[in-house]
Amino acid sequence: MADTSTEVDQTDINKRRARGEFVRGISGFRHAIGDPVFPAEPVRYHLFVALNCPWCHRVTLARNVLGLRNSITMDVAFPNRTGDDDPEAPNLWEFAPDRIASLTSETLPECTSETGTGKGLRLAKEIYRAEGSEE
Repeated sequence: MADTSTEVDQTDINKRRARGEFVRGISGFRHAIGDPVFPAEPVRYHLFVALNCPWCHRVTLARNVLGLRNSITMDVAFPNRTGDDDPEAPNLWEFAPDRIASLTSETLPECTSETGTGKGLRLAKEIYRAEGSEE
């Protein structure tokens, strides 16, 4: 019988990761939109995405195909992470609509400021921090 569990095997996780295996951690989010805790309501949900991330790309496509663009709002991070000179840290996702793309030497019109929290946060890390989630 096929395993239909949504949990990833956590056996010897540290050893496996030390060998270079990618082992996804257990998600703390176990509800779906439509569950009593998360009713399906227009403008209740907001996505934070980076379009060069395969997982984000799938969610963005689903949002569009399902006709939810007006119901689920979205902010788009710049596709390159912060550099070594960033005051917070290197390698972080940043909402930077004014940042210049190295390939085109222009801004990317799909990139946005952060609007989901109403605080105009610069980094995705700050959203996790504000929500009390681990990074």
